[in-house]
Amino acid sequence: MPTYSIENYRFLLRTALDQGYQFVGFLDPDDGIGRRIYLRHDVDYSLEMAVELARVDAEFGIASTFCLLVRSQIYNLLSKFSLQHVDEILTLGHSVALHYAAPAVLPSSDAELAALVLEDFSIVQRNVTALVLPAFAWHNVTAELISRGLNLEIPGLANIYGRSFIRDIPYFSDSNMRYSVGEFEEIIGHGRHRSLHLLFHPLNWVAGGGDMMQILVRTWPYVIRERELDMRLNREWAKYAATGIPTGVLDDFVTGLERSLRNSGPTSHGSQG
Repeated sequence: MPTYSIENYRFLLRTALDQGYQFVGFLDPDDGIGRRIYLRHDVDYSLEMAVELARVDAEFGIASTFCLLVRSQIYNLLSKFSLQHVDEILTLGHSVALHYAAPAVLPSSDAELAALVLEDFSIVQRNVTALVLPAFAWHNVTAELISRGLNLEIPGLANIYGRSFIRDIPYFSDSNMRYSVGEFEEIIGHGRHRSLHLLFHPLNWVAGGGDMMQILVRTWPYVIRERELDMRLNREWAKYAATGIPTGVLDDFVTGLERSLRNSGPTSHGSQG
C-alpha cells in the first residue's frame, strides 16, 4: 500500500489537475462553473515543513491556505525565524489564516468564543502579517467544537469549519491518516464531486511514513532543528555545533525512538487537528 510521502502528495495534486479541478481560496466566490478544491494545510508542529509543502504546491501553480497557530507550545509564530517562513509561504502565492486552539473548557456563549478567536486573529494581523486571510480553522477539533462551530458566525471572519465548508461540500482530512493514499486517489480521481475541501497536514507528507507513529517520530528532527536556531546563536554552543546537531545524531535518535515505541506499543489514543 502506498505510504504518505512527498512523492505521493505530488501524485494527488497531479490527479486533481488532471480531473480539471481548480484550487481556490476560502473567500473566493463560487460561480457554479467547473470543479474546485479548497486546499488547506494546518501547521501543527513545524513551519519548515509548511514551507516545504508550500514549495510543492507552487510547483504545480497551486495556491493553498496555511492555518497557523498563535498559542503553540512547539513553534513561536512571532519569532524572526517563523516570520521568515511565513513570508516565504506568502511569496509563493499562498494564503495564511488562523489555526485557533480553543481552551479545554469552552466559553458558555458563542459571543465569548467569538471574542477569543478574534483576539488571536488580531495578534496575527498586527504582528505577523497584515495579509492574513480573514478566516479561521479549529485546532484539535472535538465533537463539541464541530457542533457549535457549524453555525458560528464571527463578523469579518470566514469559519472554515462552518456548514458551508464541511457539510455543504464534501470534506476530507488526512488527520491521523484517516484515509489512505489510494482512498484519496479515489476521492479526487473519480470526478464525482464538483467541489472538495481537503485538509493535508504538512507533517504527514513531508515527514511521511507508513503509520502515524512513524510520521510523528520522523517529525522530531524538524522540531529540534527549528528549536535549535536560537541555541546556535549562543557563542559557547556555536563552538561545538556551529552548523547544528550532527545529522547522524538525529538519525540515531529517530531510529532508537521508533524502535522503543514499537517495542512498548501504544498506551492511549491521541488526536491530530
